[in-house]
Amino acid sequence: MRKLTYISFLFVFTIVMYACQKTTSKPQPISEPLKVKAPKNITAGTTAKILIEKKSTIPKLIIRSVLGTSIVKPSLYKKNILLYEIDTSITKRSGILEWTLVNGRYTKSGKIKIAPHEEAANLEVYIGPTTMNAGSRQSAMTAIVPTDKYDNVLNDGHTAIIKTSIIGKEIQKSLSTKDGIMHMYHDAPNKKGNVYASITDDPVSSEEYTYQINAGPPAQIEISADPQHSYADGSTPLTIITNVIKDAYGNIVENGTLITFSIVDSDNQISKAYAYTIDGIAKGLFLHPSFSTRWNINATAGNRTSNQIKINFETVIETLPLEVSEAGTIKIGPIESYMGQLIPDGLPIIIEIEKHDNKIYRNTFFSQKGIVELDIHQVITSPLDSSLKVRVKSAGLSNSLRIE
Repeated sequence: MRKLTYISFLFVFTIVMYACQKTTSKPQPISEPLKVKAPKNITAGTTAKILIEKKSTIPKLIIRSVLGTSIVKPSLYKKNILLYEIDTSITKRSGILEWTLVNGRYTKSGKIKIAPHEEAANLEVYIGPTTMNAGSRQSAMTAIVPTDKYDNVLNDGHTAIIKTSIIGKEIQKSLSTKDGIMHMYHDAPNKKGNVYASITDDPVSSEEYTYQINAGPPAQIEISADPQHSYADGSTPLTIITNVIKDAYGNIVENGTLITFSIVDSDNQISKAYAYTIDGIAKGLFLHPSFSTRWNINATAGNRTSNQIKINFETVIETLPLEVSEAGTIKIGPIESYMGQLIPDGLPIIIEIEKHDNKIYRNTFFSQKGIVELDIHQVITSPLDSSLKVRVKSAGLSNSLRIE
């Protein structure tokens, strides 16, 4: 009897436990399905309204948009209807708004497409590059992003008018958006000047934008020189001047175009001078050499090289008078020019002093009234004896003597 009772108890306990486990693992919905009325499409900045039939419990409305996730409570009861209003602070952004109503364990979801306004309220314009060379293969671009009053980009196919003035020639073209952007390319014209562009998208218009068209690189360079004389006096200025330099399309090159003037003398020594164009012209300034030589002169700009001009310079003096006084004063001169007159001031003269064939002093002086003087005691401390030798050089000539 006890055994039968125990078995019966065990059987009942097993059935109860099984029923409990089954009920826990598969709970049943405690809420009824929701009847919802929600819009599919709205315009940005419009209040979105979702209506549902009221049940025993009030569902929660969860919304997700580009601005994040939030919960909306019903704002109005009307008989058996609940009204949920999604504020314009959320719907002002275009895109997809997802909503989910949660009522106990039952949910219902949907999407609302928020479209931007069809009318532009603002034009964001980007341009570049803002400078081009005339006739080049370069292009500039004007890119426009029209947006509505909530700063949403407009739908594809929205049109606007771009007006351009290219060196006085006006062009008007219709553009349309794709992926929120519309654009236009501007090829560089052959003439230097400015290209102006502006955009009209009723009721708004952009400001005027400017592209600067510069002249291209020099197409040809010609140089000339008009020396005052052909003597190598070391002091007379010589000006090398270019023609009016133009590009391949006849535009005068920009002010500030760098021109390099180069001189190669008879000893293959190279001298250079640099100048910048003003109104297409550049001038290089050199001083006549101080010794007889021949100059080959040209000019370059970028990869363009000018014609070559040649100038021969004759010796301006025939002798360098040199003497050393008993007091130790070196005197060069008076030096006379090719016309039998004292040479102009500024002729460079090199003085060298040697001792036992070792150079112990060297310096350059410039003539004054045809003469240069130097007190040996001011530059060396050696005694004035036959071990000292003085050598002078100027205008391709030289002279020397030993101190007796």
